[in-house]
Amino acid sequence: MTERMINVPGGKIWTNVVGDGPGAPLLILHGGPGMPSAYLNCLANLASDRSVIFYDQLGCGRSDRPTASEGYFVKEHFIDEIDHVRDNLGLSKVHLLGHSWGGLLATLYMNQQPHEIQSITFESPLISVSRWVEDCNRLKGQLPSDIIDTMNRHEASNNTTCPEYAAANFEWWRQHVYTIVPFTEDVELGLISMGT
Repeated sequence: MTERMINVPGGKIWTNVVGDGPGAPLLILHGGPGMPSAYLNCLANLASDRSVIFYDQLGCGRSDRPTASEGYFVKEHFIDEIDHVRDNLGLSKVHLLGHSWGGLLATLYMNQQPHEIQSITFESPLISVSRWVEDCNRLKGQLPSDIIDTMNRHEASNNTTCPEYAAANFEWWRQHVYTIVPFTEDVELGLISMGT
């Protein structure tokens, strides 16, 4: 396991290379944006065949957190981050795995026709943002009314890092996203890191 920070516009991002098998490396594009890669740590089990590379996108996890007003939270930045990771770690040939937002990011990246992508694996990919919002609103309506009220109140005031919202969001995850209770340590770490 080799952890290192990589400079990108806006700060430094955390990377972790696990394993050194002979196959083309697997680069993990995590969900969110804002959810750090920790919840995908189980993918390190693939490292016997190839290196598995995790990184936390700028603004989350162990990476730097510039303010939103600095203009780094746009798709173009996150696409460029992939090239920074590949260049800094010497990843010429690579497989991509994109989970949720990472699936959309992989698609956007491939639209630029990067070289030496061996394959893409989509894991619960975000395909349509408008459909995702529609589905989230429908599922939110199935939560208890006090949870809905808490989420709506904090989302309206853009106060989604307070403990009250985190508790409501935790309930959202428990009922609609990750229904295995208790959460695995990796998933719980990812959820906690979202608010820090």
